[in-house]
Amino acid sequence: MELLREMMRLQAERGFLADATLRELATERRVPLYRLQELVSFYPVFRRTPPPKTIVHVCRDVTCAMAGCAERTAELKTAITDREDIELHEVSCLGRCDAAPAAAINEVPLAAESAADLLAFVNEEQSLPVNNPTDKPRRWKCDPYDSPQQRFATARSMHSDADEIIARLSASGLRGMGGAGFPTGRKWELVRNETADTKYVICNADESEPGTFKDRLILEELPHLVIEGMLLAGLTIGAEQGIVYLRHEYERERRALQTPSTTRGLAAC
Repeated sequence: MELLREMMRLQAERGFLADATLRELATERRVPLYRLQELVSFYPVFRRTPPPKTIVHVCRDVTCAMAGCAERTAELKTAITDREDIELHEVSCLGRCDAAPAAAINEVPLAAESAADLLAFVNEEQSLPVNNPTDKPRRWKCDPYDSPQQRFATARSMHSDADEIIARLSASGLRGMGGAGFPTGRKWELVRNETADTKYVICNADESEPGTFKDRLILEELPHLVIEGMLLAGLTIGAEQGIVYLRHEYERERRALQTPSTTRGLAAC
């Protein structure tokens, strides 16, 4: 994870990962060069050559296919045929099924209604939006807090009662959403009883199954609940470190998690 973060930082800073950059990182981190090359070859987000001025990603997955992505992509390809300053990539999923057919320009997601709208951004006739989380999040029924000042009240009130947390989870019938449907209360109990010295809480926010974008909305508009859920899990099982694994398309959501207002009240837990 640390190597991935550093490679992402270097690419954002330099535009691509040149041979010299990888050798420099391998020496600095004291890891074999082939390990870095394995990561570069596995994750398509990494570039080995200088990027063009504009990179367009269009989704071709099920939801976007049903919304006409093939026709839009064909229009775009025709319009930029002779443009060497533009790359067009068809990708599996951008996590924007609610804005199908989804697209992104220079990693900024767009809800464009037509190929002409996308070309307006490509040709800089229209400025790309700032890729920040919404400053007007909606009020969700699943959020028990009416104001930022009230956040993390559950963790504060239950931080020392692991048995009660597990009992409530078990009574709720909550199950994992990954397909197996394993009872959450039982899972937390098993990990709590594990005798290993070091434990982690990992939030896998790399959803990419077609039609699913619920996690993205939660991360952007309810990031405090994600953090509080991880905090409760850590307090219950005895973990001191949590990791949020985000797909690279979720830059806006990463910023939401790191916004100071998201963790207001966390220090009191």
